[in-house]
Amino acid sequence: MRLDDILIEEQLADKSQIDEALEYQERYGGRLESHLFRFGYIDEIGLLKALSRQFNCKSVSLTGREIPENILKLISPEIAFRNIILPFDYDPLKNHICFACENPVSRQLVELLEENIRGRTFEFYIALGPVLKAAIVACYRDCLVKSNQNNDGGYSQTPVKSTAAKIPAKISKNHIRLLIYNEDGYDIDSLEHDLKESNAEVVTAYSIPEFVEQYEKHRTHILILIKSGSTIEISEMVGSLISRGVMLEQIPTLLLTDECMIDSLMHLLNSGIEDVLAFDARSLLALKINRIRLRLETEKKRRLSVIQNLGTHGTLEDMNVIDIIQAMGPSEKTARISITGNGRQLTMYLDRGNIIFAECDECTGPEAVYLAIPWDKGIWSVDPIGPEELPEPNNFQSNESILLEGCRQLDEQNREEQEECDFFSMNNYNNI
Repeated sequence: MRLDDILIEEQLADKSQIDEALEYQERYGGRLESHLFRFGYIDEIGLLKALSRQFNCKSVSLTGREIPENILKLISPEIAFRNIILPFDYDPLKNHICFACENPVSRQLVELLEENIRGRTFEFYIALGPVLKAAIVACYRDCLVKSNQNNDGGYSQTPVKSTAAKIPAKISKNHIRLLIYNEDGYDIDSLEHDLKESNAEVVTAYSIPEFVEQYEKHRTHILILIKSGSTIEISEMVGSLISRGVMLEQIPTLLLTDECMIDSLMHLLNSGIEDVLAFDARSLLALKINRIRLRLETEKKRRLSVIQNLGTHGTLEDMNVIDIIQAMGPSEKTARISITGNGRQLTMYLDRGNIIFAECDECTGPEAVYLAIPWDKGIWSVDPIGPEELPEPNNFQSNESILLEGCRQLDEQNREEQEECDFFSMNNYNNI
């Protein structure tokens, strides 16, 4: 089934939004889901739901996910960059690796991993392309930077514990949406009234199927689970939601229960529950919701402020080429970016945040950007322009694809330089 048909059937996007993304895709290339995400029409969770259905496989959200160093080391940066794949979980008891990728049915990818990680089993989870590529760059980019402690000019090849780059999904300026699970039928009229008075949209579900249906149908900012009973009963309820695809770790989730049960349910914090509160502690609940709401708004404003502060100029020491492109992409700004470094100048034009034109000396398109990625000294400026000032496109790749290939080339260059350095060191040793 086509992705656009799934999105309409699941009510994740309307025809006008899909038509706009298709028109942009026809002009600049790229993937439909990437443009819908970039325009803010569908968030990562909604698109993962549709992609998971299309490919009939599991999905994983990488936004803000921390991946430990030992997992990143399971494959080389070269494999990650070249094949757009990222290990994100590992079970040492089963010797089993979970990989995020764009194409979970790729036989070529299976053969590659069978050759490179012999003795281990693995499975693929589909991830949203822009988020996956940004995560790969974020997790492995430190491998590409010259180590300040290496006087011989070598490159560090050790990835560090990294957080996948956060690519913003739009949140309504006017309200947030709360989904409440209330199977036991608690009287929550006053709670719903207070939340609605604070300009929040509240939906209450009285069964797990109804809750899951509402969760899948609409984007939700906060989940509230109300449940009494034994530790086992409440834990099973949480487990049932997770098994049905409710990603508690991705959405702030509060569990309301009897006060005497709180201590025995604190283990659920490891399952994605943010906090366990007594049902009668309404003032504490209001405080928690307000803090979550403030946190969401603060994060949104922080991302926007980065883009707004880019409206003038800066140095590559403070923000390098990768940082600039990653910051400008989600902004949907139409702008001209000029970057000067290493005696050269890169000029890029962005249409709604996407690079459509790039030029550096004799190089154009993605090749021009690849030249600038290693620059660590220089200056840059960002100038907003109108659509009529945009040149004819010479680039039809997404920002994330350009950064991924640029990092792969830099990794390859670094390894060649290291091999050359090792070769001369060995010759000098033999001549002693």
